[in-house]
Order: sequence, then C-alpha cells, then structure tokens
Amino acid sequence: MLKLARNPEPRWEKQRVCRTLGRIHGLVALMLLLLLAACSGSSKKKSASDTGVDASADATDTGNDAVGDALEDTETADTSGGFDTTSDTTFVDPCSDVAVGASCGCGGVVQCVSGEAACRGASRTNACGGCAVLPTQPGRACACDGTDLSGQSVCDGADALACDCSGIPRNSCGGLRSLVAEPGTECGSCGGGNYVCDGAEAVLCSGADLPNSCGGCATLDSAPGSACGCDGLWRCAGADAVRCSDVSANACGGCGPLDNTLGEVCVTDCGPGTYTCDGVGGSSCSSPSQNDCGGCTTLAGIPGEACSTTCGAGLWSCDGTDTVACNGDAAVNACGGCAELLQGPGVACATACGTGLYQCAEGLDATSCDAPAVNGCGGCAPLAHAPGESCGTACGTGT
Repeated sequence: MLKLARNPEPRWEKQRVCRTLGRIHGLVALMLLLLLAACSGSSKKKSASDTGVDASADATDTGNDAVGDALEDTETADTSGGFDTTSDTTFVDPCSDVAVGASCGCGGVVQCVSGEAACRGASRTNACGGCAVLPTQPGRACACDGTDLSGQSVCDGADALACDCSGIPRNSCGGLRSLVAEPGTECGSCGGGNYVCDGAEAVLCSGADLPNSCGGCATLDSAPGSACGCDGLWRCAGADAVRCSDVSANACGGCGPLDNTLGEVCVTDCGPGTYTCDGVGGSSCSSPSQNDCGGCTTLAGIPGEACSTTCGAGLWSCDGTDTVACNGDAAVNACGGCAELLQGPGVACATACGTGLYQCAEGLDATSCDAPAVNGCGGCAPLAHAPGESCGTACGTGT
C-alpha cells in the first residue's frame, strides 16, 4: 500500500485546481443555456419544439458528461492528492517521526518547515549551555569569599557560575586576607597572651594578662574607689599606683589630732628624744639611743631586714625589746634540721619485742624507734655473738 505525502508539490496542486475550476465554469454556462431554452419552448412550433428538445437532450448529455468529468476529477483529487496511485513511487512524510509541538531549546517549539523539523521561537543558550541569564560571563573577575581579591568566574553547571580562587595564596588560618599577626605571636598590653585564629580571616589575642584598674600592669596596693584615711578614697596616681584622696588625716596619717607635736623634746628610758610618728597614725617619743624594738641595747639586726637561717633566708624580727630573731621561710624541725620529719621525737612506737619512743637520729632530719629490736635469729633476747661472726671450736675455726 502506498504512503502518500501530506504536502504535494505546489505545481501539481495548482494544475488540479485550475482544471477543476474550468470544468465547473463550463457546466454552469451550459445549465444557463438549458434554462433559457426551456422558458422559450412554449412559443415555438412543435417541430421547433421537437428540434429544441433534441438539442436540449444533446446539451443535457453534454452537460452531464462535463459534470461527470468534473466530479471524477474532484474525486480523484480528494483520494489521490494529484498523484497517480498506480505508480510504484512511495512518498514518505519527512516529519512523521518528529514530535511536532514539543518543547525544544530555551523556550522553543518543534515545527515542520519545508519537510524538515525545526525548533522555532527558542532563545540562544548562555555561555555555560543553559537557558538562565548569567550574572556575568565565564572568565571574568569575581570577588573571592567576600573579599576584594579577584578570582575567575567559571561555569558551575549549565545555569550558574562559581568563583575560582585557587590561584590566590591562603593565610595561616586558611583565609585570603592578610592577618594583623601570625597565630602564636605573643600579644597583650601586659603580655602573657598569644594570637589564635578567629575564623579564616582574623586572629584574636587569647590568654593575655589583664591590665589593672588604673590601666597599668603592676599590682596596686589598694583597689581604686575603696575607702582610705579618715574620709577618703583610693584614686589612681598614674597607671601603676594609687593615692588616698583624704585631706583630713593628721601629719602621721591618722584620723584624730596628734597627742604631741612632732619634733618636741621628750624623755625615754634610754635618754632624751623627740616626738615622731609611731607608724600607726599617732606619735611617740623616740630617742636616738633607743633601738627599733623599743629597748636601749644594740640589736643584732634591724627588724625587717634580710637574714640567714639554718634552713635558708629570713627576716629579722623583734624578740622582745632588746633582742631580734631571724625567722626564715623554712622552719627548723624538732631535731634541729630542715627536712620534714616522718615522726616527731617522743611519739610512741613498738616492735615485736616491746614498745618505745621515737628519738632524733644522727643528721637532725630523721627519727628512730628506741624499742627493743629483734635479734639476728628472730628472737628478742640479746645474742652473745652475731650470726656470721667467726668463732673457734675444739676441732678448729668456724662461723
């Protein structure tokens, strides 16, 4: 069975239409002639009528033939499309296997144009092969990780771009910006801290010593704002010192009036002297011959000054009014040494052979139990000789 083309060649179509229209035109003209002849037949003679009838019949036959030919041509055109259906030629529709009307490209529709499938109405694809509008073109500069450093735009799929920053060196925290300091560098106005990464683009100072309340690094004698004197407050005197704001204190720093005028002559147990500040806000009579402990004899050391002890360094302190003692950081133990004793002298102790007390041992840094000891044979009685010593028998020597 022949497969006919949907769209015959234009030349055959024009010929078929023209031929059909010509035959229809002739048929209409003939029918008009027959109609005129029928209307005028009643006024003619019979012979003329007979002749007219014959002529009419002939004309009718001729018209019928023309109509038949026209209808035959029309039927042929409707069924064969202007082509000889008995021919061996097969006409194939080139768009028969195409989904005409389907979407194509970027917003286009498939159409059959001149026997070929074509995508009509589609817009051009972007530089990455997609349909979306790209913010810029691949290869152009772009900002890396929100910085002002430039990378290169590259396709990230068909409809997106990414910023390639692989060519930019990274800082020690993994970011792109220059850091104010390298991680591990010491920091802090008072020292003690080190810079550490704060994300990829910044560092912060961690573990630094905090400044004091006056902005310095030294330890202050008192907290600024705390009470001092008679009616004052400690105030910062620079970054590393404080001063009491009290102006009502007496000449010796006390709150009440002095009992005596400083510098006046007075008499002490050690002879004449003058009134001076006693160090606690008042005044007292002091003599040049009076020592710092309130006595009259010469002291071995000045209280508060450094001294040496058996167990290390110490400070002189008053031991009464006429003597001083050197008190070290490490006290002498009960045996006169400096080490800490495991058991103090006089503490009870016991062995398998009896009880006793701990006594100081040689070296001043240990004690030992004086309870009866177990002899060399495991007993308690004293042995005449120690096991292992040489001895003599009637037969010779031995141990």
